[in-house]
Amino acid sequence: MNIVQVVGGPGSGKTTLASKLVEDWPGTASLMRIDRYLRDRHSEDGEDFLLLPTSLDWPLVIAHLDLLAAGDDVTMPIYDWARGKRMTLSHPLPPEQVIQSCDWLIIEGLFYVPEVSSVRLFVDAPADVRRNRMTARTSLLSQHLGEMYDLVAESAYQKHILPQRDLADEVFDGRLDRDILADQARRFVASQWAGWG
Repeated sequence: MNIVQVVGGPGSGKTTLASKLVEDWPGTASLMRIDRYLRDRHSEDGEDFLLLPTSLDWPLVIAHLDLLAAGDDVTMPIYDWARGKRMTLSHPLPPEQVIQSCDWLIIEGLFYVPEVSSVRLFVDAPADVRRNRMTARTSLLSQHLGEMYDLVAESAYQKHILPQRDLADEVFDGRLDRDILADQARRFVASQWAGWG
């Protein structure tokens, strides 16, 4: 299984890019959304909880990657943003919660999964663009991030997320049209690994 990690700040365009890459390769690529792997929030967690690498259940992420590499499908957790806790999985599962074993796994999130062999892409956008996108979204998570953006999100971005850019194999402009952005990313990945795009 080949892995492409797509990382960037909230509102940078990383989800747009990751989703487009999977959409362009039906049946051969699957999407793992790292924000589905948040651990339960504790009373001592601060307002920046959602923007910290320590908020993630990394052992579960790695366990799921191992299962996918072995050819098994996995079900991502469902997170209740309002309560700050994982929800009990109900059946039937929403199709977007199941990651199918595949040739290409696109991992999307605020942080790279440590010690995973992959092509690492960073999607960047100016602070005003990221903020405007966050406040325009309607999901509960995005509303929460939009409300706290001025208080903690940008400082957490600068401290914890932006340093991921230095770990990237390539940086992309998240302001680009999604088709152009995905085309540039596919070309870069193809230059790293034969067989993509």
